[in-house]
This record gives sequence, C-alpha cells and structure tokens, in this order.
Amino acid sequence: MLGDREDLRALVVSAGFADVVIETETKIVRFPSASDYVAIQLAATPLASLFGGRDAAGREQIVEDVGAALTRYVGDDGLAFPQEVHVALARR
Repeated sequence: MLGDREDLRALVVSAGFADVVIETETKIVRFPSASDYVAIQLAATPLASLFGGRDAAGREQIVEDVGAALTRYVGDDGLAFPQEVHVALARR
C-alpha cells in the first residue's frame, strides 16, 4: 500500500491532511557488506517473522544466497544500491 503513490495519498487524506504532495526520492542505501544487510533485514524488519522458525544453518544459507545475488552492488566501500521512497508532504 505505501509503495503506491495514490494509495499513500488516499491514506494521508483520510487521516485529515490537505494539500497533499507525494514526491518520490531515490537514495543510495549503504551497508558494510551484503551479509550485514541481509542479517539486519532478517532481524529487524517484518521479514524476520518469515524466517523465525529456521535454524541457524537455514538463516545462514539465506544470508549467503541473498548476499550472492547482491554481488553486483558490492564495491570497495561495501554494499550500495538505489532504493526509492515516497515522501508525503501535507498540512492539517
């Protein structure tokens, strides 16, 4: 829902805001390594509930597999990739 600009606009309007402007920004996300990124995602985001029942070996396999898929974004300074975010500006 929040990934769709019009759904986000409707949500903000339904919360009582007016003059809603939705802007989409692209930022570069950086982590020391792909493994660090995946570990954080599995520990601190809603994805954690999907993998909570796996044993340590299963979680490590996920870290390795996703890390391998992200190698094109890994450079000398670690993992860096573009990520879009919608920013809602409004007044009440």
